[in-house]
Amino acid sequence: MKSKSNRNRIRIRYRLTWKDWLLYGTVGAFFCALILAVFYGELMISAIGAVPAAVLYPLYKRKDLKERKKQKVLWEFKENLYALSTALRAGQSLESAFETMTQDMDTEIYRILTPVYQSMVAQMKLHRRLEDLLLEFAMESEADDIQSFAEIIAVAKRTRGDMTQVIENTAQLLQEKIEIRQELEVLLARKKTEQRIMNLMPLLVIGMLATLSPDYVRPLYVTLQGRVIMTICLLLAMASILVAKHMADIAL
Repeated sequence: MKSKSNRNRIRIRYRLTWKDWLLYGTVGAFFCALILAVFYGELMISAIGAVPAAVLYPLYKRKDLKERKKQKVLWEFKENLYALSTALRAGQSLESAFETMTQDMDTEIYRILTPVYQSMVAQMKLHRRLEDLLLEFAMESEADDIQSFAEIIAVAKRTRGDMTQVIENTAQLLQEKIEIRQELEVLLARKKTEQRIMNLMPLLVIGMLATLSPDYVRPLYVTLQGRVIMTICLLLAMASILVAKHMADIAL
């Protein structure tokens, strides 16, 4: 039987949904089968390779999906800080302002944090401290900015600091970081497009040669030396894709 603390634990799930598994599993299986067909020219190899790709590609994409959801959490968190600050300026206590903010949240816009905040409000009514709940929320979010905010709130509660100023400063800092990230994404968008085109070039060149001049590339498909060369080319192409993706990743 689960303990009461486990049942009440605040959770932000960075998990693949069944739709994610279906979508990225299908995409991974299709492209893996296509690539193996071009590099080895055998449907059996393509079919065998498509099976693990259907499982591995969603796992590979999980990091990107997690980062995307984390950025959405940060955006929702930042937007709600302004509402919390407004409630505090109206003379409410932090706990009361947090409850007011939660009641006014649009569930269609703040889909991730609405149930999280509602759970926190429910636990506050069971006499749990808001600062403790914020620290739990920060740990679940895995976001350094939210962790810092929760720790500052905990200190400010003990020292009777200016909550409104702390919240407004945090909101401003998050806004600046989000804007910087968006600007960098715009600057890198063209390079990422060029990267995707370059990633497809080996596949397109080999596919074109196999279609237009099959006799010219036939030794690559029927001889041991040819298969070794194609395997090395495939590994090098995969390595270049991973290196290019790593270089394009932004961590703020």
